[in-house]
Amino acid sequence: MNLITQKYPFYQFRPYFPLALIACSYFIAMNLFEAGQQLYYINRFSLAQDTVTYFGLLKNHFLRWMIWLLISLPFIHFSLKNRVTPSTFTLPFLAKYLLAIIASLLLTLSSITMLQIVQDGAVLAEFGEYFQFFIAQKFPLFFSSYLGVVILVHLYMKQRELEGQTYEFIALKEKYEAVTTALIEQKEALPITSISIKIGNKIKRIPLTEINYIQSADYCVQIHTKNDRAYFLRQSMKAMEKQLTTKGFIRIHRHTIINLSEVASLRFNPKAEVILNSGKRLAISNSRVGEVREVIRSFK
Repeated sequence: MNLITQKYPFYQFRPYFPLALIACSYFIAMNLFEAGQQLYYINRFSLAQDTVTYFGLLKNHFLRWMIWLLISLPFIHFSLKNRVTPSTFTLPFLAKYLLAIIASLLLTLSSITMLQIVQDGAVLAEFGEYFQFFIAQKFPLFFSSYLGVVILVHLYMKQRELEGQTYEFIALKEKYEAVTTALIEQKEALPITSISIKIGNKIKRIPLTEINYIQSADYCVQIHTKNDRAYFLRQSMKAMEKQLTTKGFIRIHRHTIINLSEVASLRFNPKAEVILNSGKRLAISNSRVGEVREVIRSFK
């Protein structure tokens, strides 16, 4: 369980709140609408001898919709077990769904009829008459409501499916990031013994022991080797310094990195410079003189 779920126990149900809100809104709207509609017909056509109130009618309709709600629970279970998909969308499958809806409707209307008989103090022999009345009054609304249940259930299941796919995607992403990090760490841990340079369609490896010095060249660096060859590499001096500092190289100038093993001597008068075994003289920047002197002394 994550921290959000621990702090807010109902957070995991948040995605389903809109579906629950739609269902509750529909349930309340149907009660209010039917009570108002019935009151209108009673008053318009003088159908009742006694005084009829809106809230009295609303109570009756609420009880009837509560019966519908209770009987819809098994139907919801049926819908969860029988999902409509492109592969199941066949005539036999749709016929099974239609039979389930009709069975739920008949059970609902029968229960409402029995409730009304009890409320009116009527006899069971009048069941057929009451039943016909409720079929005419409730059948369209209840039928559309069961279709709405099917839609809401399938929206819920689709949302669960999308959530599952999202969690799988997140898990794959985390796994990919972990593997990538491990590969980078493994690569960084490997000893660097050469520098790879692309020449045409080929890759040339220059051993570090063959490098005299490296100089900046616009957006590239120029690698000078012991055999007086020079190779261009699209890399920054900062990146080269970071890569080679622990491999026996030192940056003596913002334009120059040298191989410490190739240093023949240092000169400080009239200007600070490094003299390589090849006789090449390279200037040392004033800000690096002390550092270069100490590193070369300790290296030698």
